Amino acid sequence: MAKKLRTAVVLLGIALLPMSAHAHCDAADGPVATAAVRALDTGQVNLILPFAPAGAEPELRTVFDQALNVRKHGPDAKALADRYFMETAVRLHRAGEG
Repeated sequence: MAKKLRTAVVLLGIALLPMSAHAHCDAADGPVATAAVRALDTGQVNLILPFAPAGAEPELRTVFDQALNVRKHGPDAKALADRYFMETAVRLHRAGEG
């Protein structure tokens, strides 16, 4: 019985590993969101482009330009623009993963 339980725990752990790796990209402190904010803060869209598939680049550039324009209208606008751009970057990144 103990051997079956141990085997089940190991298999469950292995099954959950890929989910936690993908979920990390969705996190607000994950690599995609961090790169998105860094891109906005520096005004350099090329910092986020490696995280999106090539076909998504036009949409990402458009949303980046929109977010930069909106950020200028105060702290609430900046927070909303940052969130929208991060969510767009993560969505496009995840779509590229399949």
